[in-house]
Amino acid sequence: MPIYFERRGKPVRADERSKLTLLENFAVEHYGTVGAMPLPTITEDVLEQFIVAITRQGFAQSTLNKYITVTKALFTWATKKGYVTRNPAGDSDVITRGTHAKRTRRLAPDVFDE
Repeated sequence: MPIYFERRGKPVRADERSKLTLLENFAVEHYGTVGAMPLPTITEDVLEQFIVAITRQGFAQSTLNKYITVTKALFTWATKKGYVTRNPAGDSDVITRGTHAKRTRRLAPDVFDE
C-alpha cells in the first residue's frame, strides 16, 4: 500500500491513509495481516471478511461507505496499473455502499426578535 500512496497521482488524505492502514492490519489466516499478503493474492473473500468485521464494530453506515470507497479505489488503481488482473472489490454483493441515515433539519423561529 505504500506504493499506492506514492504513485496515486494526487495527495492521500489522512482519512484515507487511516482507513487503508486498518485494512492493511486486518488479520488473515496463513498470512498474518492483509498488508503481508502479495496484492494479487488478496481475494474478494478477504475483503468481504474485512467489511463484515468493521460492520460488527458498530461504525455508522456513512463511515462504512468511506471504507468501501477507499478499498474500491485502491483496487481499481491496482487493476489499472497491472498489479492485479481483476478487481476483487468490484463484483461483490457485500462490498457495496449502503444508504446512511439522513438528518432532518428544521429551522426554529427566532424567539428573541421582539
